[in-house]
Amino acid sequence: MRQRLYRLILRMTAIPLAILLYLMILSGYGLTKSESVQMVTFGILDYAICMNLHTSPLIRTVVITLAILHGVAGFELWVFRVKRKFLRGVIRLLLWILVCLVVIQFLIIELS
Repeated sequence: MRQRLYRLILRMTAIPLAILLYLMILSGYGLTKSESVQMVTFGILDYAICMNLHTSPLIRTVVITLAILHGVAGFELWVFRVKRKFLRGVIRLLLWILVCLVVIQFLIIELS
C-alpha cells in the first residue's frame, strides 16, 4: 500500500519538478547571460522576467516542497528493497532525520 503511494508521489512530482528546475536554471542563466537566454527563448525570458522567476518565493517554495516529496518517495521505495528489517528501519530513520534537517535549514533561510 505504501509503495503505491510513493510511486504516485514520484509520478505526480516528476514533471512539475523538472519544469520548475528547468525554469530556475534558465532564469539563473538569464541573470548572468541575459542576451543568450533571451535569444534561445525567442524573447520570452528577458532580464526582468528572469529576475522575477529566479527570486520568486512561491516558485522557490514549490520547488523545495516538490523536491523533498520526490526525494522521500524515491528513497522510501529504495528502502523497500533492503532485505534486513533492522537495517531498513535504521535507513528509514536516518532518511527522516535528514529530511527534518533539510526542512529546518530551508525554513531558517526563508524566514531570516
